[in-house]
Amino acid sequence: MDEFLKVVYRGYVTNDTNSESEKYAEFFKPMLEKIKRTVSEEIYGEIEDLFIDAVTASNEFYALKGMNLALDVIQKKYVPTF
Repeated sequence: MDEFLKVVYRGYVTNDTNSESEKYAEFFKPMLEKIKRTVSEEIYGEIEDLFIDAVTASNEFYALKGMNLALDVIQKKYVPTF
């Protein structure tokens, strides 16, 4: 099931008409701009690549968790633990 959900998520995120797919960049723009002013262009490029990879992995991880939770709720398998 996770593989199916990954395909759904990736299809949503990589859809060119989806203006929300790059929204995360707005949240991190001040931090990235400060780093860009502080380090060399080469170092910044490496940091930016690492950052994008980390954000992508994090977004996919939490999207899958959220979709699985939604499925559990729909199937009445979710039991709140609070």
